[in-house]
Amino acid sequence: MARFFKKLYSLQKETLDDDFPEDEKDKEGPNLGLKIITTLKHEKGVTIKATGFKHPNGNEVEGTLEPEIKLNKDVTLRGKIQTSNKYEATISLNDKLAVGSTLFATGKCEFGTTSKQSVEVGLDYLNKDYGSVNLKLMSPISFDYKDLEIYGAGTVYNKGFGLSAGVDAQMKPKGNDLSKANGYVQYDNSNLSFALFGKYDAKKRLRKAGLGYYQNVNANLKAGVEFSVDPQEFKNTAIRIGDNYKIDDLSSVKGRFSIYGRDQFRVGLVYKQNLSTHSKLTVSSDLNANLLLNQKSESKGHQYGVTLSFFD
Repeated sequence: MARFFKKLYSLQKETLDDDFPEDEKDKEGPNLGLKIITTLKHEKGVTIKATGFKHPNGNEVEGTLEPEIKLNKDVTLRGKIQTSNKYEATISLNDKLAVGSTLFATGKCEFGTTSKQSVEVGLDYLNKDYGSVNLKLMSPISFDYKDLEIYGAGTVYNKGFGLSAGVDAQMKPKGNDLSKANGYVQYDNSNLSFALFGKYDAKKRLRKAGLGYYQNVNANLKAGVEFSVDPQEFKNTAIRIGDNYKIDDLSSVKGRFSIYGRDQFRVGLVYKQNLSTHSKLTVSSDLNANLLLNQKSESKGHQYGVTLSFFD
């Protein structure tokens, strides 16, 4: 089945990235990251998701409220309110141009030492048999052409061979300035997924290229591996190996082993437990193996996280 560009490589990401401690550079630190997520749903089409997060840097707490209202089968309103004084509101219209299409408009505001207001309008279209298109126009509220940005993504799908290919790019029309560009070629069947990928930076330099493999080994075990190189910086070359093992109907464990450059090693572990029908506990770690062995290390220190989610 064809999918949107952001859904490509999702099985590999789920195995090697999801549930492990977050790695945003400005949020890292020696402390424990704590997150609480509550999702409330009403039969009338109203959903409210609330998230509280104490970042592991030890000095930043962030809260997010995300309401969603389905006015009818075609019209949806979404909002996002953050304690960091960032706000979003989106209206989307489904199947108005064609079946599988979504038209949307988003307004964004950010207040602080410098205030920013912007608007985004776009179109998403998915044909389940052939592919997808994502288009988005981003502009400050002043509509200054020099700050205008365009995002585009597309995928094509061959059902007979199980092959998907997709690219995306974001750029400023004025000056032809590229913000980012990514590409995937992917093969899928019922038990495995294999992909080749490349990622370019704003200077149009290849910063990450590699391959990822996912295998559904059996009913309880899933495994993935990723090999990537950075032609600009060898220390960013990486091999990551991970698995997801289902212990029983209520619990599972994930493991990950990573090698960066020639001699930087990390070991990750995640334990997930359903505490009740409506609550789940996730305990995660990403350890710097060099520090555990009292060796010199250039990478970040140990990272830990605890997430408690309700009605997820």
